[in-house]
Amino acid sequence: RGLGDVYKRQIIISCADLDLSPLSEGSSNNWYHDDTEYLMSLNDLMRADFYPIDSYPWDDDVFSRNSQEETKNGNMTSESGTAKSRWLILYKAIARSLRILNNLQTAETSTDITPANIRQYRGEAYFHLGFSYAMLATYYGDVILDKKGMSLAEAYTASRSPKREVLDYAYECLDSAAELLSDSYTGQLRPTTGAALGFKVRFALFHKDYQKAIDAAEKLMNAGTYLSLIHISEPTRPEPIS
Repeated sequence: RGLGDVYKRQIIISCADLDLSPLSEGSSNNWYHDDTEYLMSLNDLMRADFYPIDSYPWDDDVFSRNSQEETKNGNMTSESGTAKSRWLILYKAIARSLRILNNLQTAETSTDITPANIRQYRGEAYFHLGFSYAMLATYYGDVILDKKGMSLAEAYTASRSPKREVLDYAYECLDSAAELLSDSYTGQLRPTTGAALGFKVRFALFHKDYQKAIDAAEKLMNAGTYLSLIHISEPTRPEPIS
């Protein structure tokens, strides 16, 4: 009986919660205390990995005699490397953006971050969130739409949302980003109002949401901030031959 009691006590003691935040490195539960930590997270989201660009050999402008492209052959599947990696990287950006937005809800009372910086960080998170969902809807159609940051248990039972719903949420996020962000920044380049509206115009045109594209483009032009970046030359006429 004595040994049995010892074993029981050891089993009870060993059943402690091991789901702990590491003390030697940053994690979701011990991060987001100040400007530095928020900026590190947001700067990481601006890596080129999170803004994938289609490869030019995918179209018919390039042809190789020695190799074949899945896109041109029409045999790309969910097991293809590009399909899997792009899905993974876009949802990684979404999860990180939602985590930032969730932590910003209490930043005004739990940190010394100024309201102006909180506004900027929230705008940047919506910028990355809107772009990622627009890309997912563009390349995959119906996808899982997570607006709050789901738990692992919720993820196992999550189902896809209609493409239209995902696109509308992406537009909504880009609108929020355009409202919260500044027109320009000095020093390090950061997402701006113009970048958010520009992406909305581009995605809306691709998906034939023409009125949304028109409205966003009008906001962009009426702001006047970016007109100096557009050079429109006067048409030239050939000199008459004498």
